[in-house]
Amino acid sequence: MLHLTRATEKNRLKKAFSVIEEFRKLDPELQLNTAIVFLVVAASDGPVSMMDLSTSLGLEQSTLSRIVSDLTEVDRFRNEKTGTKGRKRRGGFGLVKRYEDPIDRRFKLVELTAKGRAVRASLEEEQVVAPPLKEKQKG
Repeated sequence: MLHLTRATEKNRLKKAFSVIEEFRKLDPELQLNTAIVFLVVAASDGPVSMMDLSTSLGLEQSTLSRIVSDLTEVDRFRNEKTGTKGRKRRGGFGLVKRYEDPIDRRFKLVELTAKGRAVRASLEEEQVVAPPLKEKQKG
């Protein structure tokens, strides 16, 4: 039984390292919270509200907003004209898009872009993450 437990743990570690390596392709200094937010959005079947992400991950709204900005195409915290407090100026990763909820404009929604879906597909190929659950499967 101990042998199976070690094998299972070894498999989990290999998958974790695969996820880290996939994100290192984007940015060698990518923060772990950024990868986690991406994985949660990637695991959903469609848009996720910023409020739901904040609650489920236990992140402050300001922290989540900064992370989502890193994941979008244009990183508003790293403005090309002004830069920010000594950080390198650069664009976002382009993995997600953020937009107003069409039903209630007070809420923001986040979902994968084509580039984000390609990263998710790469992780699925390596069997690192499961495909997103469809609404019928969730029930």
